[in-house]
Amino acid sequence: MGKLWDETQRNFERLGDTATHTDLANLAGDYPQLLAHAVQLNQVPRWFVNIADRLAFAGFWNAFKVDTGTITDNAPGAAFARGVHGIWLYRNGTLEDAQAHLSEAARNPLLP
Repeated sequence: MGKLWDETQRNFERLGDTATHTDLANLAGDYPQLLAHAVQLNQVPRWFVNIADRLAFAGFWNAFKVDTGTITDNAPGAAFARGVHGIWLYRNGTLEDAQAHLSEAARNPLLP
């Protein structure tokens, strides 16, 4: 892609430094947008997974409310989004739907 796209990808990686020092309440509010960027950029950096882990353990379930229309492909970013949406469904939907999303994400060989 172009120079602007490359810069956007580098900025997303650098965002990890800021995110790890942000309080969880603010991070939970921003996570859905960060997740949308991860899907678009097709990236699942380690810091992003760690933040999801912290948010889940702290009970910030709404951070994982995802527009499922944006996660239609099988790329790593979309697979991860499906998985965290499964966490949200576990708390706010049916167990069957949660299991389906989590299983699909877990089976994806593209995830780290």
